[in-house]
Amino acid sequence: MLDFETFYKNHGENFIWDILHIWERDNRVQHACSMTLEERWERFLRATEPTRSAA
Repeated sequence: MLDFETFYKNHGENFIWDILHIWERDNRVQHACSMTLEERWERFLRATEPTRSAA
């Protein structure tokens, strides 16, 4: 799993927002306004784990 801090340091906040916006739009994912960027990233990672898609 990608560590948020490492990914953030390597790619930046804007890149993470872009990934999340595209994924959430394409998958019609709703989220609470109070979710942090890190919480949204963790949800994205859990939802896109290879083991989940194989089931």
